[in-house]
Amino acid sequence: MTDAPAGGGAPGEPGRCHRPHLPQRPIWLCRSCAAEWPCLTARTLLPIEYVADPTALHVYLATMLQAAIDDLHRLNPEPGPDPQRLYARFLGWVKPRLEITRNRFGTGADGNRRRSRTTCAPPPGCALAGECRMLRWLSEG
Repeated sequence: MTDAPAGGGAPGEPGRCHRPHLPQRPIWLCRSCAAEWPCLTARTLLPIEYVADPTALHVYLATMLQAAIDDLHRLNPEPGPDPQRLYARFLGWVKPRLEITRNRFGTGADGNRRRSRTTCAPPPGCALAGECRMLRWLSEG
């Protein structure tokens, strides 16, 4: 998600790379798909990226949540961002998605492997399957 050369373009296009699904501040929309960040793609890729360190994912997203609250409050101070909605958007999805990712990759809560690496597969419809370093590492086992 963080290593994308300039140029953008559709995934799989020769000589071009996908645009990373990162937030566009201060409006907190995805730079790639314009959905509220973290978008569905970011919610799929972040747990894969942080599968070995879920605490770091929580810290990262909590930091992003605080920055979003600050930015969105500056843009619209009255009535301001809804804290419950922002919590659900940034952190409410993490625990169930991490469980799904751990089961898919065969890791426990501590990040240690429970089964062979060769049983891992990308999520259905994942456009980044061939480019994902984590999936490549898991399959090379």
